[in-house]
Amino acid sequence: MAAGVGSADRVPTVVQLARGVGGETANRAVTRAPAEAPPAGPTPAAGPTASGIAPAVVRLRLGRFDAPATDAVARMGVPEGVPLAVGFPTQKDARSLSLTREGLAPFRAAGVTWTGPADGISVAVRSRTGTDPWRPWQAAAPAGGFEGAGPAVRQGGQLVWLGVGDAVEVTVTSVGTTAPDDVAVDLIDPREAPGDAVPVPSVTTASVDASRVGRPPIHSRAEWAADERLMNWPPQYAPTVRALAWHDQSVGGDYAETDVPGILRALFYYDAVSRGWGDVGDNVLVDRFGRLWEGRYGGLSRAGIGAHTPGRNVGTAGIGVLGGPAPIQASTQTATPAVEAVARYVAWKLSIGPAVDPRGDTTLSGAAAGSPAGGSTGAAKPGAASGRAKSTSAHTPPPATTPRVFGTDEAVAAAVLPTVRDRAYALMGAWTRPQTMRRTLAMWNPARATLTELGGATAAWAGQPGDVPVPADYDGDGQLDIATWSPATGVWTIQNSSGGTTESFVLGQRGDVLVPADYDGDGRAEPATFTPTTATWHVRGAADMVYGRPGDRPVPADYTGDGRADPAVYRAKSGLWEIRGIGKVSLGSAWHVPVPADYDGDGKAEPATFSPQSGRWYVRGKPTVQFGAPGDVPVPGQYDGDGKADLAVWRPPARGAATGTWIIRGVGNYPLGTVGDVPTTLG
Repeated sequence: MAAGVGSADRVPTVVQLARGVGGETANRAVTRAPAEAPPAGPTPAAGPTASGIAPAVVRLRLGRFDAPATDAVARMGVPEGVPLAVGFPTQKDARSLSLTREGLAPFRAAGVTWTGPADGISVAVRSRTGTDPWRPWQAAAPAGGFEGAGPAVRQGGQLVWLGVGDAVEVTVTSVGTTAPDDVAVDLIDPREAPGDAVPVPSVTTASVDASRVGRPPIHSRAEWAADERLMNWPPQYAPTVRALAWHDQSVGGDYAETDVPGILRALFYYDAVSRGWGDVGDNVLVDRFGRLWEGRYGGLSRAGIGAHTPGRNVGTAGIGVLGGPAPIQASTQTATPAVEAVARYVAWKLSIGPAVDPRGDTTLSGAAAGSPAGGSTGAAKPGAASGRAKSTSAHTPPPATTPRVFGTDEAVAAAVLPTVRDRAYALMGAWTRPQTMRRTLAMWNPARATLTELGGATAAWAGQPGDVPVPADYDGDGQLDIATWSPATGVWTIQNSSGGTTESFVLGQRGDVLVPADYDGDGRAEPATFTPTTATWHVRGAADMVYGRPGDRPVPADYTGDGRADPAVYRAKSGLWEIRGIGKVSLGSAWHVPVPADYDGDGKAEPATFSPQSGRWYVRGKPTVQFGAPGDVPVPGQYDGDGKADLAVWRPPARGAATGTWIIRGVGNYPLGTVGDVPTTLG
């Protein structure tokens, strides 16, 4: 996926309209001054591309309060009829900078940016088409969330959705000793995409699965036609999501359902390019119709670090609510579709990590990151860099206690968030308790090609004799999907848990070892195989790669904590691990079974081995642990809600017995399986 920034250049005819102090019209003169192109970079072609729809953007300069740009007017006070953003401190000693342009190429959204202070500023924008009357003013407050630095990063107000217009009037008002510098407005035409008019159901139309906390329908970036070439932010990850932030994106509350994909494309450009953030700031967005949309790149089920709440981006997920909050009917306290959508997302997102109560509090470290330091504008493949985030803020705030679901606006927090928390708690049910089993224990019988779950009276899946189970999270919903692979034909069959669909394809050949994992950091496991005779990795959708030596055993996992599985091999004869990005690690013996996993909950997998001769576990950096007996099969995993992989074994039936036993440290013992079965997990 190529990355970069840019837009189609426009040179419109401009009509100057200067205004005097107090809003009176001073004079009117037609000029032919060209508008400025937006920030430069690789220019996407106009219209649909392989990556989506490239917006058309024009940047108009307002300059400084003491040195206005051509056609801009600076004055003391606030022009008559111009509104101020909620929370603007005072009109005393306020000064304003205004610009009016007509005869522009059509646009639908406006975003005002500047350099300098972020506080004490109010933005007001209005538009019209042709000789129609001016539409009402829309006020926008400063909006920040990014905590990086660099020449491309700018302060800005909230994006304003105006509808189609070809004339704009902008006023920026400031108080304080330091005024904003290099003020500009980007007029964005997100263009139309083929899918904009396709009806999209709200979250409320999807049924709730009482057996687990399922992922609500979240429409992908591809569905809103994101032009991925605008993105140059390599994803960063925290170990887990500890809290969620309600972030008000007041783009204008009267937009239509079919406007939303265009709003998202405009917001993407504004955050990624106009403000220099490299991507959308919020992890997910919800419109006023109760529909959820994928925001920041990096995988919906991952703990991706966004740019939505300064000082609280690490370990949180930002929920951008389009149109401003009007979420509760005061008379009945009934949640609107937007609130229900947020509650379902909160419940699902918190159910993926350690068990928590969404009505409670947590402590956030204060580490902050929004994008790599320096505000790079060069190309960067998603997932290709960065790893665990480090603070790029000059002043890292101290650790602070924060509600699990919080908002920066106190009015929103008081009116909306109690409803969100209570509804999320009801949806999570037993998943708020750490002792709740997080995985479904299952046994695969190769001879019958059937998968039987714990407590299931009938087989949960039927394949062909000889098939091999390969459960993984292939659809990115945080759940392990049922899947099998045929050594005879190389056919994979995957049942996606998020949509209930089944897909089949060919990858690999007899003798290959199955190594599905999330290699590109998009939150979805890629089907993959490893050929031991040549040490070749075959990842679906990627070029083959040689890593290791013939005879090595593949042990891919996220050892670095960057959100991507690292190719790695275990050389049994010497007990040597080779991990891409880390190097060589000595651990284990010739008869040991490699069992890498995140045993301490830090977001990184630890190299580890299990001895089937002694039942001992050897985890790098940890004391040796005796858990199990000779002949046991190791099956470590996240079985409870503490966020750490648990030691676990499956013990085949003793002589004369019919049933084997799962034994999970700190969780319990479960009778399941018989001789010849292969233990696996689902859910």
